[in-house]
Amino acid sequence: MNDIKRFRQFLLEDLWRITAQDRKTLTPLQLFFYPILKRLVLSIQRFIQDRMMDRASALTYTTLLALVPILAIIFAIARGFGFAKLVENLVRENFQGHDEVLSVLLDSVNTYITHTQSGVFLGIGFVFLIYTVVILTSNVEGAFNQIWQKTGRTPFRKLTDYFSVLLLVPLVWVIISGFTIFMTTLAKDLPNFMVLSYTVKFLIRLLPFLFIGLAFTSLYMFMPNTHVRFS
Repeated sequence: MNDIKRFRQFLLEDLWRITAQDRKTLTPLQLFFYPILKRLVLSIQRFIQDRMMDRASALTYTTLLALVPILAIIFAIARGFGFAKLVENLVRENFQGHDEVLSVLLDSVNTYITHTQSGVFLGIGFVFLIYTVVILTSNVEGAFNQIWQKTGRTPFRKLTDYFSVLLLVPLVWVIISGFTIFMTTLAKDLPNFMVLSYTVKFLIRLLPFLFIGLAFTSLYMFMPNTHVRFS
C-alpha cells in the first residue's frame, strides 16, 4: 500500500519538481522516459477533466444524424466530376457485411440528390442540409479546440474550410483507391519475382492502415483552430 502511495506521489508531485540541477543526477534512461511519462499523465488527467468519453459519445450521435447529408454532398460532388459510381463502389467495399444498412443509407442519399435535382428539395431543405454538415464539423472542431484550449473558427472560415475538405475527400478517395488497384495489379504481374512479389503484397496489406493513419493525422492537424506540429 505504501508503494502505491509513493508511486502516486511521484506521478502527481515529484515528477513535476525535477529541476535543472536534479537532471544532472538522472540516468539517460530516466531523461528519456520522464518527459514521456509527463505527457502520459497530462493526457490521462485532461481526458478525465474534459470528459472526453461524453464528448466522444455526443460526436458519435451527431455523426450518425449527419451521415446521410454528408454522403449526399460527397456524392453530389463526385457526380459533378463524373466518378459517382466509383465512389459508391468504394463505399460498398468498405461496408461489406452490412448490406441492409448500406442499402438504406445509399437509398436515402440518392433521395436527397434526386429531390435536389428535381427542384423539390430547395430553400429551407437545402439550408438544413448545409447546416447539418456545418454543425457536425463544428462539433468535431469544438472537441479539438477544447483539448488545445482555443476558440473556434469564424463562420466564414468554417464554411470555406469545411467545404474545401468535403470537396477534396472524394478526389483523394479515388486517387488512393486507384493507387491501391495499381499496386494489386502489379503484385499479380510479378509471379516470377517471388521476393519482390511478397514484398509488394505485404505493402498492399499495409496500405489501408497507412492511409487510415494519414487520414487521422490530417484530421488532428487540420481540425483544431491552431497550428499543430506534425510531431
